[in-house]
Amino acid sequence: MAAWAQTGGNATLVGTVRDGTGAVVAGAKISVVNIATNFVAENVTSAEGGYYVPYLVPGEYRIKVTAAGFKE
Repeated sequence: MAAWAQTGGNATLVGTVRDGTGAVVAGAKISVVNIATNFVAENVTSAEGGYYVPYLVPGEYRIKVTAAGFKE
């Protein structure tokens, strides 16, 4: 999966991780990798499954989510 950051300065990636049933996934590790620079920003989902990854420069990103008991 690739994602583009906004082009007018820094961007923030915000979302919620859910499983196949729609239940939130707390404690999932979010890794956001800038494809051009290999810069990695990481965060962990909250008890409500939410995540927040700020200060992303414009570019193409790969997003990886890992959590115990789930496939990558």
